[in-house]
Amino acid sequence: QAEAELAVASLRESELHGRNLFIDAWSHSRGKGSTGGKGKAGGKGGAFSMAHGCGGIVPGCMAAFGGKAGCVKGWKPPLNITGDPEQLVFVGNLPYSVSWQDLKDHMSQAGTVEFSKVMTEDGTDFGRSRGAGVVRYSTSTAAKIAITTLNDTEMKGRKILVD
Repeated sequence: QAEAELAVASLRESELHGRNLFIDAWSHSRGKGSTGGKGKAGGKGGAFSMAHGCGGIVPGCMAAFGGKAGCVKGWKPPLNITGDPEQLVFVGNLPYSVSWQDLKDHMSQAGTVEFSKVMTEDGTDFGRSRGAGVVRYSTSTAAKIAITTLNDTEMKGRKILVD
């Protein structure tokens, strides 16, 4: 775990081919996190807690660093996406031009999308994209199908990461 924390700390603000890398301590584990919740981030109440700051999206940042604020330079309060964590998927490497509607339309190939959000620098729907998003499906089965079938598919010329 110490090696993983060192890797996160040293790589979280790095860039590759002009794009910010998304480095996190999220293992996609379904077990209890460090704060005792059941969510992917180990947070309370099953919310998917995502801190977004200058380095990009850091799923589970609050839980991964003992619940202390300021784990990422430029840290902002976490964006809480509510719902069953089993129904949530993280989507990375999105083209900056992708809107929440584009994301919803693409991800609907796996099932009914209840909610989609493209992360932006200012947290609004109109800010500059951070190249990542979150999708909540109506069922956990649809989320699992999305992870297996939509990972490495193309959106506007870019292969996306679905996890």
